[in-house]
Amino acid sequence: MDMTPTLDTWTILFLGVGVHGIVLAVLFFLRKSNHKRADRLLGVLILLFSLNLLNYVLFWTNYSMVFPHLMGATAFAQFVYGPILFLYLLAVVDPRRGWRKVDLLHFIPALLYLATLVPFYLTPAEQKIAYLVNTFSGDKYEGMASRSALTATLKSLHMAGYAVAIYLLTDPV
Repeated sequence: MDMTPTLDTWTILFLGVGVHGIVLAVLFFLRKSNHKRADRLLGVLILLFSLNLLNYVLFWTNYSMVFPHLMGATAFAQFVYGPILFLYLLAVVDPRRGWRKVDLLHFIPALLYLATLVPFYLTPAEQKIAYLVNTFSGDKYEGMASRSALTATLKSLHMAGYAVAIYLLTDPV
């Protein structure tokens, strides 16, 4: 399997979108408005999406072989999208509501998942590259499928729960 880093039209487009998202997020952070809390939460959401997209670009282009320590850096983000969007909409629906300590509880799944990734993050670069080469070549990919399916199921259930919570929050009835 050829793991030479390459860029094509699509990955360049996604790279541009990711960089554009980072600039947009910075503008939301710097914006002066009466909805500072909502603007910052929207900025965080856009920033996370953009960084996640850039992480995918690294993988799709095989540049993760050049920058192995960035591999999976945003894997926890799927557990953050729901809470950030929920808190953003809560700030829009009730702008006078401030931050509460209970709001931090929304991020426990993300922190737990992040804790499971710490050993991988601390792995030397050579081992990460070997992991990539071994995992995505030949039959070894099947061994990873059950863990990936469990993670995908947990992320999907988490997002579905927040979709229901957001619907209930914004339902006019």
